[in-house]
Amino acid sequence: MIQVDNTAFRDDSFVSDDMTSRIGGRDPAKFVPNINLSWGGHSGRERFWLNLNRPAVVSRGQPLQFANSRARFESADNEADIFSLDSDGSLKWDIEFAIKPTTNTFSWSLQHAPGVQFFHQPPLTAVQIDEGGSQPDNIAGSYAVYCNASGRLRTSDNVTIQNFKNGKLGHLMRPLVSDASGATVWAEMNIANKILTVTIPQEFLDSATYPVTLDPTFGYDGGTPGTAIGMGYAKANDAGDSPYTATTGDTITEMHIYCRAPSSGGCSMAAYTHSGGNPVNRLAAAAAIIGVNSTPAWRTTGVISQSLVNGTRYVLAHGNETGSVNFYVDYGSAGSSSRNSSSTLTATWSRGSGSNQIHGMYATYTVASSDVIPPLYYHYNAARRA
Repeated sequence: MIQVDNTAFRDDSFVSDDMTSRIGGRDPAKFVPNINLSWGGHSGRERFWLNLNRPAVVSRGQPLQFANSRARFESADNEADIFSLDSDGSLKWDIEFAIKPTTNTFSWSLQHAPGVQFFHQPPLTAVQIDEGGSQPDNIAGSYAVYCNASGRLRTSDNVTIQNFKNGKLGHLMRPLVSDASGATVWAEMNIANKILTVTIPQEFLDSATYPVTLDPTFGYDGGTPGTAIGMGYAKANDAGDSPYTATTGDTITEMHIYCRAPSSGGCSMAAYTHSGGNPVNRLAAAAAIIGVNSTPAWRTTGVISQSLVNGTRYVLAHGNETGSVNFYVDYGSAGSSSRNSSSTLTATWSRGSGSNQIHGMYATYTVASSDVIPPLYYHYNAARRA
């Protein structure tokens, strides 16, 4: 994290993934406890943005402290807002309470660009765990942040003009609360009506050794979904903005999926035409995913060439599992994906049932025209500039 001026900071650690962050407002005479995040999807222009702001916080009048890549802002309520980057590359906004706060609920104003969506992540059920599912503690009760763009688009001379992978922008992790003695507890997070609310269990605050630290974290993970599941059936992302509408000359040149094989195994991917809310016919023979092993990672089919038909909608699916493979998902809106009636990527999709799982997969498309990129979003929020 580096200091931009007297009251603003930025972190360039995200630049390789085309995300930038700015902490503080535009007024060099006044620090505003807020975070501005911006994504361009490698298009060279801002496409999506997100702002978190604590407008009710009042300064104690002390100068802003900045040392060891950490910015510290003292408020009038015996609180301190501390901004830093952790070892995983996640942006941390800690709130330190010197004494017991008068409330156990804390709020942020949440503003964002059109197309940004927040999906609450429920804990896995006992059945899902028995089927091989796993989920980190900070994902249960968290929010996955998605946008209404996905896929990697590039020109015929291999210049990337957009890459939002599976459409995931980042993750608002479930906040952890800790006290001076090392005791910890998970806080509850909720998003509604453009307000993010965090509630700390009152009994923890009553018995804590102060100071106490609340640790909201924004994780940027390169589109990585947070929960691992077993497969069982072939599945396709087929809701919202997942279907891709082809233009003349478009070609799928690679498919990608986030997965791992705990012992040994493999899988394949295929594109299907999409009509009436369902996958229909497989575009071409399924392509095997290369190099699946025990490490969770983005895996690929390698270079392929599957020509698309102008005006036709397509979705991606994974299946043909061998051995034991974990696939990674976030949980979105109802009907985010559909299940085939078997584990095979059949020539014609036979819909079994739908689910709210958003599977970590996307395609690279070689497009005939760069005009497929929507216009740039401009944004201005007076409250966060105060």
